[in-house]
Amino acid sequence: MIEAVVIDGINSQLQSLKATGNNVANAGTPGYLRQTSFSQVLTGQIETKSQVSSEQLVGSIRQTGNLYDFAILGKGLFVVEQQGELRLTQDGRFKLNDIGELVHISGAKAMTPDGSLGINIESNQIAQSLWTVSTSKAYVDLQPMEMGLYLANWSDWETNDGSKVLAQAINYTEHNATADVLEMMRIQRAVESLQKAYQTYDAAIGYGISELGRR
Repeated sequence: MIEAVVIDGINSQLQSLKATGNNVANAGTPGYLRQTSFSQVLTGQIETKSQVSSEQLVGSIRQTGNLYDFAILGKGLFVVEQQGELRLTQDGRFKLNDIGELVHISGAKAMTPDGSLGINIESNQIAQSLWTVSTSKAYVDLQPMEMGLYLANWSDWETNDGSKVLAQAINYTEHNATADVLEMMRIQRAVESLQKAYQTYDAAIGYGISELGRR
């Protein structure tokens, strides 16, 4: 029993360490959303999940002057299509691909609110043509993929939100790197404490068995 508790505890802390490590590595990355880990007990086991506070979606906006950079006002994200799957991103850096399509810097295709992949880049209404979603929840499930893309739980999002999009700007969220480093140190100490607790327990069991063998 104690072994399972210790293993679950260590796994939980390691998941938290992974999330915090991602936060440190991506501090300053446009559109990156800081992960917050929490533990819950499911079917007798500790499960650790990472969520994003929706307050992060209301960050700073930086003017870039780049024609295909876009920023969202409010708690919104862009919807893009990657290999047939919908993804969300707050990183509004887009570009034109080799055939003149508007794509995200990851290569995922820009989408319109009706689900179409084509964006008329010759129009001055590109910003209004991009599909965005928003949320009213305090925390949302967003699993980081690559290049600023996230896998979403769609029940968290309003898919026809009409968020205002600004051209030639990007969303930028300030991250407290110092707090993340301190959190990594706390997690390391917690793992060490769990290991020591198990070693103490194991030694006590070994001593008890030895004493019983002498009688």
